[in-house]
Amino acid sequence: MISGTSKKVFLIGILMILASASVQYMKPTKKLASPIPAWRLEKIVPTQFGDWKMAPTFIGIVNPVISAEENKLYGQILTRNYQNSHGTLIMLTIAYGGSQSKELQVHHPETCYAANGFQMQKVHQDTLVTTFGSLPVKRLFAVREDRKEPITYWVRVGDEAVVGMEVKLAQLRYGLTGEVPDGMLVRVSSISPDAQGAYPVHDDFIRKMLSAMSKEDRAHLVGHFEGQSS
Repeated sequence: MISGTSKKVFLIGILMILASASVQYMKPTKKLASPIPAWRLEKIVPTQFGDWKMAPTFIGIVNPVISAEENKLYGQILTRNYQNSHGTLIMLTIAYGGSQSKELQVHHPETCYAANGFQMQKVHQDTLVTTFGSLPVKRLFAVREDRKEPITYWVRVGDEAVVGMEVKLAQLRYGLTGEVPDGMLVRVSSISPDAQGAYPVHDDFIRKMLSAMSKEDRAHLVGHFEGQSS
């Protein structure tokens, strides 16, 4: 019996073959988003929500953009620190790209952190249940010397939030229709040796951030959940 994971790998392989075979006849050219969107990340992401407030202190955010070349991938980048009344610090990084074609696609934290000397441990996918729907996320535990950083992130490709192999599947689906989707990488992290204890804090932060945003602004970060009505 073929496992669910094996089926996904097989499907990705088939889609990649089809995409390669059709390259000469159908190159994605129709962009779904304006290269300069009217909205700005610093405006749509609130500076205060629930028990979280933007903190002025800088504690060493690892920026996903690590070179001038990679900087071309993103039209907007937002990095902020937030703190709650218990003194817990959260690092938020959001990177937006107006095009998620093969040549221009988001760089995932696994790659960016590794390039900064981190080792990836305890990598797994998870589901974050919110008031608006279930958000697929990926959990990482990045370690470099005595710095231990639990990470939660997801990627929006076009109109859907995806992680893992689903990112490539979403890109291929758009590519086969001749459309070039925009994309967003949303990363939440903290400094803690206890990854399992940190993830619920990340989830609380994410839920309250999304709840404090309008439906239109929230869609820029997560797309639209299936059956979403609010």
